[in-house]
Amino acid sequence: MYSDVVARIKRNSKLLFSRDSVCLQELCTLLELQNRRSIVMWALERGKEILWQIEQKYPDEPRPRICLDLCEVWARGRIKMPAAQKAILAAHAAAKGVSGIIKWRDWG
Repeated sequence: MYSDVVARIKRNSKLLFSRDSVCLQELCTLLELQNRRSIVMWALERGKEILWQIEQKYPDEPRPRICLDLCEVWARGRIKMPAAQKAILAAHAAAKGVSGIIKWRDWG
């Protein structure tokens, strides 16, 4: 594991990575070569991969799925950002309302 990430874990930081994190440099270079829509669609696909874990742990919590669905509709140009942003903020509120929906250790 990278020392900057380990240091953030030890400090109990909620954000384990920054734009300058060593482990993200190769990814940052690749992202610079892509168009914005491709990046957003890729990120949404990654979100779908862990959504099932959230839904298993919190089956009565619809906000993460609504967020992902509306963000995809936004990425396809079918709605404006304010509509997606409301869903994003609601998903953040859901995450703050529970302790540790998905811990970084669970992603492996």
